[in-house]
Amino acid sequence: MPITGPIPPSLLGGLSASESVETFRELLYCEARHARIRPDAITITTRLNDPDGGIDAQLDWPRELPTDTFLRSGRIGFQIKTGTSFKPWQKKEISKELLTPAGDLEPEVRRTL
Repeated sequence: MPITGPIPPSLLGGLSASESVETFRELLYCEARHARIRPDAITITTRLNDPDGGIDAQLDWPRELPTDTFLRSGRIGFQIKTGTSFKPWQKKEISKELLTPAGDLEPEVRRTL
């Protein structure tokens, strides 16, 4: 199965920014329900133009989880991207998302690590 699960990458690449956040929100809440994680352990925003500190969605769950979930215990963060212009294998692209202009980790990235 590809990294995108059962959803074809071509479908994901065609979503708008708001559609991708809504789709990811639904997937994250469904997976959390499967893993018996309370909904209040998830933070995800639809305010796409607000500064997010480098994290678009976050899960904070300290308890053990089933082995058949992609979620992990602790604090994990997600960065949501659409289209084909973002190239995560390029250091410059990742730096723009995770670092401040001064080169420090964005606040939420630092907190998640």
